[in-house]
Amino acid sequence: MAGFVPMRALLLMGLLLAAATARAEPPAAFGMVAVPEPAPAFTLEDLAGHQTGLADFTGRVVVVNFWATWCVPCREEMPHLESLWRTYRDRGLVVVGVSEDRGGAKRVRKDVARMGLTFPVLLDPKGEVGRAYRVTGLPATALIGRDGRLAARVIGYRDWTGPDATGLVRHLLEAPGGNGTGPATASAPDGLGR
Repeated sequence: MAGFVPMRALLLMGLLLAAATARAEPPAAFGMVAVPEPAPAFTLEDLAGHQTGLADFTGRVVVVNFWATWCVPCREEMPHLESLWRTYRDRGLVVVGVSEDRGGAKRVRKDVARMGLTFPVLLDPKGEVGRAYRVTGLPATALIGRDGRLAARVIGYRDWTGPDATGLVRHLLEAPGGNGTGPATASAPDGLGR
């Protein structure tokens, strides 16, 4: 029986080592895309009137959040997205808000200032980019890997500071290549929320 205890300890150590070195899987609570597809390219006007597009964030993990000022769950979600942005932007994450408001930049600018948002906010008043991303309700979020491929889609409010969301973001930032993987190779353009 004395030899059995060390064998159990050895087995337990082996299992712990295997668990520690295994590649973490992304949380299942988010809508992972089975076969990642290229994210639809877009260029929209930001709140300062400058043209900004997905290509400006090449090499970064991009969280594109579709929202509107009239959408209560969207406004409730914004502080979580701001926190996510502040926590991970130096590791290669960019959060981009895409306003689906039709009333123009003035109302959006006012709400962005009131909420204290520092990440880039773009205007999609005709909903063209929303349609390209198959947005069926607000809020909606697309997560795009460093390789420009769509990694996940989420419809509805999420706590972006919770363990599922941060686990998914870390997975995309830390995976070793391609879809949300490897170290950042590009930075955000000047003036885009940094």
